[in-house]
Amino acid sequence: MKGKLFTSAVLLGIGFAIGIYTSHRLDRRATETVATTELSPLPATNVSEPQTSSTEEPNNTNAVKKLKLAEVGPALQAALKKRGTHRSDAFTELARAIDPLEMPQTLLLVDTVTNLPSRLELRLALLGSWAEINAPAALAAAQATPGDQNRSQAITTVLTAWAKHDPAAAAEWAKQLPPGQLRLDALQTVIGPLAEKDPAAALLVLDAVGRKRTQDGLVWTVFSEWAGIDPAAAIARASQMTPGERTQAYGVIATQWAEDNPAAALEWAKSLTNAPEKAQCLQNIISQWANSDPAGAAASALALPAGGPRTATIQAVAASWAGSDLPAALLWAQQLTDSSARENALNGLAAQWIQTDPQAAITYEQSLPPGNARRNFAGTIANQLASEDPDAVLKWAQNLPPSQERNQILEAIPNNLAGTDPEKAARVAMELPGVWRDQAIRQVASQWALSDPQGAGQWINSLPDGAARNVALQSFYNQVAQSDPKTAADFAATQPANRQMRNLLSQVVSTWSQNDLSGALSWVQQLPDGPQRQTALSQINNQWAQTDPKAAAAYAQSLPAGATQTEALSEIASAWAQADTQTALNWAVALPEGDARNQALGNVLSAWAQSAPADAAKFAASLPAGPAQDSAMNSIVSEWSQADPLSAAAWVANFPEGDARNNAFQNLVNQWAQSDPAGAAQWLGKLPDGPSRDAAVNTYAGYLQNEDPAVAVDWLQKIGNEELRISSLQNAARQWLTIDSAAAQAWIRISNLPDEAKTSLLGSQ
Repeated sequence: MKGKLFTSAVLLGIGFAIGIYTSHRLDRRATETVATTELSPLPATNVSEPQTSSTEEPNNTNAVKKLKLAEVGPALQAALKKRGTHRSDAFTELARAIDPLEMPQTLLLVDTVTNLPSRLELRLALLGSWAEINAPAALAAAQATPGDQNRSQAITTVLTAWAKHDPAAAAEWAKQLPPGQLRLDALQTVIGPLAEKDPAAALLVLDAVGRKRTQDGLVWTVFSEWAGIDPAAAIARASQMTPGERTQAYGVIATQWAEDNPAAALEWAKSLTNAPEKAQCLQNIISQWANSDPAGAAASALALPAGGPRTATIQAVAASWAGSDLPAALLWAQQLTDSSARENALNGLAAQWIQTDPQAAITYEQSLPPGNARRNFAGTIANQLASEDPDAVLKWAQNLPPSQERNQILEAIPNNLAGTDPEKAARVAMELPGVWRDQAIRQVASQWALSDPQGAGQWINSLPDGAARNVALQSFYNQVAQSDPKTAADFAATQPANRQMRNLLSQVVSTWSQNDLSGALSWVQQLPDGPQRQTALSQINNQWAQTDPKAAAAYAQSLPAGATQTEALSEIASAWAQADTQTALNWAVALPEGDARNQALGNVLSAWAQSAPADAAKFAASLPAGPAQDSAMNSIVSEWSQADPLSAAAWVANFPEGDARNNAFQNLVNQWAQSDPAGAAQWLGKLPDGPSRDAAVNTYAGYLQNEDPAVAVDWLQKIGNEELRISSLQNAARQWLTIDSAAAQAWIRISNLPDEAKTSLLGSQ
């Protein structure tokens, strides 16, 4: 939406530089830490233990009475009954009220909380509070947190508190971590506090790490502090860095310096010889300058060369100026002769105008001539007003005739209200047409599912079948499957068992089983037999077989005989064979005879054939004749013919005439024709007459009949079995008639098909 594009453009000039400068001064929420699965348990001998300083002990003079363990349980239950931000606040208060000596037992108590997001949030709150008093103990508990991502979040939470008191020691600890995401997260946590006290030392820590720091934002953190202390020294050091790091460092120096002395910063930026660095620094300086001298900043912004930096700078200047003197900013924007600059300036001041006099801003928007400038202006004020007074936006839009502008204004309501008033947002979203509605519904469903999955589910159930409901379902599951998979799975189990719901259930169970296999399995076990249970079990088997195939196989064999067990064993066989072919083969061979064994054995040999098809073929030939051997041979042919069809053909040519040979020839030709139809045809031409040749020719002709039906029927006439030949020719002719009726009729008339067949085919036209 263009209103959103304006917001992004404004923030590009001021938020990118200033946001990084100020971010480490704020208390970071540990739940926002990004982590990956690179984390491995940290041996205590690898890093030095953090030390707390008695001189920096938090002041507890006015602290509340500390809770003992017996009092924690009731307080915890009371906190869990709250919702949203009230629950988060209650967790924080509870964490600060617990006696530090009771923290280890309290963490064990927290592990019994069934709601996963609440359990993680509360654990982080406890560790953060504990770290302020006893960082070593809190860090030890953080390192014992189960789960890579959760452990990383816990460690960075403790480091955040430690770095407030002793950033040098915290940075040294972080520096000694093994390479990976955890070390990056830890450094991002401690570098800011260290740079605030000693930016040169902070940069030395980064030098020792040896990462491409431009990817991490750590250079921004260091130089944001350094520029505030000594911009000349910061510039001198930045000039010695690699081009990418220097560009980032110069950008944040420009922003910080402009806050104190914009004229000096501007002169320095003008002296830069690197064009991209110069453009970025000028943009940052002018955007910052507008806070103190908007007229001077505006003149400098207009003097910039055309392009993205000029656009973003003009918008930033207009927004800042409108905040202090709206009439002057509006007059300046209206007097601009450059239409592009005028549009950018109007977009910049619109967000400020709507806060002071929304009706005047709306009236002004309607006075603009139709076009991009009006739509962009409308989008900006609609986005701003929708979160403050959605009824005003709704009234405004309803008074407009149907148009793109009206849709754009209406869309601002669900986009801004989805997190605070999803019911109203949903009602407005349903009034939008086409893609506007789908986009708004997607936003509402995602936000609503995050704050109240039960309410979101009830709303989705109230929607009629159709595109809107499908969009809402997908967004709901994308959100809830990560945070509360049981709720997502329970909801899926109540829905009609159609293809979309099976796909969504597969997504939920797959995600759930990756993080909590036992929980996902317990849930699936209580489902009644049917498509949903089979779908869910399939996803669990895929995950389970990759981590513990023996246990997965034992569970699958405990299932009642039938389609569910057969499918489970087949999936386990495929996954197990990829990791350990021989063990999987021994297991499959030992299964009781039947369809389940045949399919499992076939899947193992299929995996084996990917790496050693000749060995797999030799083993299959040693099996007793029957369904198991047939299944195995077909699996091998399917794989072998994709990689080396000539070798596969040489193998199957030794099969005796019969169903196994027929099936193998058909399988081979089906694969071969897709990759090398000429090679397949050459091989077919050399085959001796017989049922297997007829089956292979019929398969090859079937591949050709859509692309070249004339060639297909020529091949079919080479089939020796008269009944099969006539039946296949009639089927091919029917297909040809739908592709090229005239050519097909001409061939039918001269063909050697029986007269009654010709009459039937021609009479169908």
